[in-house]
Amino acid sequence: MLADLVVVDKRLQKVDPKRLYFPQLHDVFFDGLGFTVESLIDGIDLHYKRDADPEFFLDLRNIRVVAEGVLLGLSLLDQAGIVHNDLKPDNIVWVDATPQSNDAKKAGPAVKQKTSVRIIDFNCARLDQRGPSLYEHWSVAEGGVGCRAYSSPEMALGLPVTPRSDVWSLAVVLCELYSGRSSSLCLCTDVDAVQVSLAQALSLCGLTDGVPSSIMRKSPLDVRRIFTPAFSPVRGHLPLRVNAYGVLEALRPTIFGLDQVLGEAWPTSDQKELGNLLQSALVFDGALRPTAKQLMQRCGFPAATPPKPEASAKSKAEKPAVKSAAKFAAKPALAVPKPAAKTEKPRELVDGVLIRVSGIAMQLDIMAGDLVQALCGFLSPEDYRRLASCDTLEDMRSALEETDYGTFLQDEPSPLFVGTIGKKCYEKLADEFRYLKAQTVEPLTTFMDFIAREKMIDNVIMIIQGALNNKAPAELAEKVHPLGVFEGMKVIMSETFDVQGGFDDVYRIFLVDTPIGPYFEEYLKNADRDKDEMGRAGLESSEVSGILTKQDLEIMKATLKKAWLEDFHGFCMSQGGTTAEVMGNMLKQEADFRVLLVTMNALNTELSTETKLKTRNSLYPNFGYLYPEGVHSLSKVWNDTTVRAALEPYGKYLQLFDQVKEFYDSEKSGEGKSATAGFQSIEDLIYAENVHMFEMAFEQQYHFGVFYAWVKLREQEIRNIRWIANMVILNTKDHIDNTIVPIFAPRM
Repeated sequence: MLADLVVVDKRLQKVDPKRLYFPQLHDVFFDGLGFTVESLIDGIDLHYKRDADPEFFLDLRNIRVVAEGVLLGLSLLDQAGIVHNDLKPDNIVWVDATPQSNDAKKAGPAVKQKTSVRIIDFNCARLDQRGPSLYEHWSVAEGGVGCRAYSSPEMALGLPVTPRSDVWSLAVVLCELYSGRSSSLCLCTDVDAVQVSLAQALSLCGLTDGVPSSIMRKSPLDVRRIFTPAFSPVRGHLPLRVNAYGVLEALRPTIFGLDQVLGEAWPTSDQKELGNLLQSALVFDGALRPTAKQLMQRCGFPAATPPKPEASAKSKAEKPAVKSAAKFAAKPALAVPKPAAKTEKPRELVDGVLIRVSGIAMQLDIMAGDLVQALCGFLSPEDYRRLASCDTLEDMRSALEETDYGTFLQDEPSPLFVGTIGKKCYEKLADEFRYLKAQTVEPLTTFMDFIAREKMIDNVIMIIQGALNNKAPAELAEKVHPLGVFEGMKVIMSETFDVQGGFDDVYRIFLVDTPIGPYFEEYLKNADRDKDEMGRAGLESSEVSGILTKQDLEIMKATLKKAWLEDFHGFCMSQGGTTAEVMGNMLKQEADFRVLLVTMNALNTELSTETKLKTRNSLYPNFGYLYPEGVHSLSKVWNDTTVRAALEPYGKYLQLFDQVKEFYDSEKSGEGKSATAGFQSIEDLIYAENVHMFEMAFEQQYHFGVFYAWVKLREQEIRNIRWIANMVILNTKDHIDNTIVPIFAPRM
């Protein structure tokens, strides 16, 4: 703000009329940024001074000159109501014991000068005249921020900035000068400068638990997007950034405290006084940080001599200074070593960077959750009521346009069919899934691939079923699940492909061109394990046709999905953290549900006979809450009585079985659909149980399970839409509310 810069010089004139600490501001102008034209200081800035002599600031006496001189200047700025806002080595000038500058000579009689430092470059300086107390409302959001490497935590968090912020900047400068290393910001870009600055602040303050929650609550920023929550896999509230590989990561310092600057022995060495000064200044909460004047008093530094009236200035100027100098000599602020001795840098820490910060890769659902929410929200109870009130499928088309599904059916001609609605819903889901996957990197990309593999299995079984039934490719295309489409399917779906001509090409595509090839090959080997010619030498494509035509496709599908589920579970467990916890729970429950499905659906069929029990039991996954004891008990059952006895120790699953017992009893009696109309199958109840389980996945953060839960919930929503459409066609809308499973229904 140019108005501020004009006032700054007037205030500097009042607190430093002889220009012993600051230059004179001759002019200010604006060219995209504010600029100042200042008087020349005959000296060398500290950045250049350090580069010219890397060991110069290993001498604690030189560090003392900087600390004392800058604190004197900052105390005057505080008195004037000015925040420098850009304190760094480049803006601090080392002035050797030389005659006064021209500006100082014009201001008054010559005074003998000693070696000192001056604060320059006030183009980012700000002042406050807008509140009852200084700086109450001013924050970095109003612009003028200087170098992020030296900015205070409150500046990065958008909190009010005061002269205490300059005290923080001085402490970082002293750390750099003494350690001989640059700020961590030299390794970052402008995009993540704030995050690295905060990580550096956490390190210097020794805050291993991250940013204190009390400070985060004061910040006007959306801290949920820029910090990890306290319950995340990494400990504490750490700043987040997207690294060069596009991976969201949390920044955690590798070392905390001043040991990295002064060495581990600093509390008992010559660096003790410097360490005490830094500890006092490096307070994360700006409201609790001492002012420059308070810090000078703690360290025993002499205060700046206030300007006196001209008549008495000459007679009284030297006396207070001699007294203060004597006091400082009696109690030095920083222990000064002998002239010949120079302290050494901590050898293990000389790596060119002040604070070494490590990035903890976190494929976080903070970002992914927002993407999912932006893509398509779930239907609300009001949306379901609107759909249930439709009299035709055209009415449903209009009702869906008012939801997040939008106009996805607008290009479909009339009359509209239930199958068309379902197909377009799945295509929309597949498009959104592919969009999400395009934003990912490993290992999340592989996780997304696992989700798609389940649908690939469905497509493979559908293609084989079509081949066995001599179906044309065009007919098969209508039944393809869009999520399970793979490259080789384009060949199979082409009009020139002879789907009745054998399985050689199908075999090659399944085993070579798809991720489910290993599952498929293992199944074929197991299916023909009894034949001597198979052995372990591998399966010839010419033998595939004979095996596939003899196998029950439902058993094949269950076997392939069992192999996929076990593989998926192993991958999720290898990720560790919340992903392993959340996905482990969901996949274990899904494994249990598959065990129950296989067991219940096998009742009253040949799979419940003694000769087929081995085939049925081979479909049970080898993990889950029922595994191994419950699975072992269920592997011996053959009727509903033995099933109930096996589920006795598992109250949740026993209750589920009792709810569906009437459904299977009516099937056993052969009374037809009319007898089962009032009952629910095991699939219906599992759908309802799964919805609650997948909803709970959104209650935790920082795990991959949110993607899996989102896909599953969207699939359930599509089933709801299809069911409503069927009820509309059959004019039985009174059954809608009893069958659909709402997603994220209001909780009482």
